[in-house]
Amino acid sequence: MARQNSFDFIRLCAALGVLIGHQFIISGTDPAWGISNQNISEIPLHVFFSLSGFLIYESLRRSNDLASFVAARVTRIGPTLIGALVLASGFTLFYFQNYDHLINHIKYVYRNAFFIFRVLSDQIPGIFEVNPTPRINSPLWTLAYEVWLYFSLYLVFRLPRSARIWAIVTALIVMNICWVSFEVNEAMIPLTPLFPMRLGRLGCFFFAGALVAAIWPAIRERAVPVGAAGLCALIVFEVIAPATAATALALALAVAGLGSAALFSLFSRGGYASYGVYVFAWPIQQTYQTIFPGFWLGLSLSLITTAALGYVTWHLYEKRCISHRRAVAGLLSSLWRRGQTKARPDPAVAIVGRINGADRCIDPDLIANAPAPGIAVLDAMREKL
Repeated sequence: MARQNSFDFIRLCAALGVLIGHQFIISGTDPAWGISNQNISEIPLHVFFSLSGFLIYESLRRSNDLASFVAARVTRIGPTLIGALVLASGFTLFYFQNYDHLINHIKYVYRNAFFIFRVLSDQIPGIFEVNPTPRINSPLWTLAYEVWLYFSLYLVFRLPRSARIWAIVTALIVMNICWVSFEVNEAMIPLTPLFPMRLGRLGCFFFAGALVAAIWPAIRERAVPVGAAGLCALIVFEVIAPATAATALALALAVAGLGSAALFSLFSRGGYASYGVYVFAWPIQQTYQTIFPGFWLGLSLSLITTAALGYVTWHLYEKRCISHRRAVAGLLSSLWRRGQTKARPDPAVAIVGRINGADRCIDPDLIANAPAPGIAVLDAMREKL
């Protein structure tokens, strides 16, 4: 059944907007209307992060179980990311006959698979070197920021309910300070692949989306008018107060408010191709640039190919992987409980061991299989501890 909102449509439009913005960079073309090519791809990227903050907050509102949260993120992000890494590395290896650098192709996959802890490794000798930029899949750098922000918001949900909104407001202010106080690649945050300026910029939009989700029950009934007002405010703030939390909040209101309308809700029936479009687009564009240098032909072919691949991968394996998230969550919960049991033996089991004159714990499996009276004795012992 189709969702009664247009969020999937907005996400696909944002992914295609990023693709269009990147086509200027990949083809070495300057926009004719006087704005930087970087800004063209940044705007839809900010839409992505605003919507992510909103939807992740809504997801955590329904359940903040850690195993379920991790499983949902892993099954959504992991399979398509690995597919994009393997496909880009394998295709370019054979297409460019780059066998002398086979080890670099292998390293490209396994290094970037652990993107949460490593800076993106995005160049392979001999690949795309004739293009204006030789990078293999530049947009993947944003995934580390997104995942770190996901878990930051999860930590917010470990706070008392009354403190959550204030924690989000505080995070939004801190992100804004980082955004305006640091240069792009200045002072990497220790133990992470994150730069403060980039984290501040993307975090501003993410926590703005989360803040809108926090007050959503109060504005849900007037969502579309609020979204329209947010869009008007965004235009004003982009002129008088760019790079501020006010701009981020206006965008978040516009995205959440207008996206809540059912106008394009039927669009989701075809599947959710936006993530596939985002992670596959750049290497496809780079490949077309080597064959058909220039802007328009490469853009047209990239739009068609990437959108098709996004839908194919969704139906081929993405939705199947996501359908196993509950099983993955159960596995994670089981591993967690097993680790806790090994780290801290049951006090009742330890007492039974002492009663029998043993200086060790009795195997819990023996207790689990004991007859009912023995279980009753153990329960009584537990109550006295």
